[in-house]
Amino acid sequence: MVKGNVLMRFTWAIVMLSVAPSTTAGMPGEAVYQGTCIACHGADGEGTLPGVPDLTDPNGALRKSDAELMNNITNGFRSPGSPLTM
Repeated sequence: MVKGNVLMRFTWAIVMLSVAPSTTAGMPGEAVYQGTCIACHGADGEGTLPGVPDLTDPNGALRKSDAELMNNITNGFRSPGSPLTM
């Protein structure tokens, strides 16, 4: 159930992001994730690189408010320990 809730929140964030002008506008959330996010977060959302947030962790990155998640997705965010900015 936790993974389903995480996927639902992340998909909502991606859908909301898709209404902003960008190269992903109008794409379904899953397509955006598969084309953009999967490289670092992995197919299962657990993260594939050091410092990349595990999106399946119930106490992890998706515990933030929806507004903070949207800000991080829209404007970028560097997780502690990660050499990359999302």
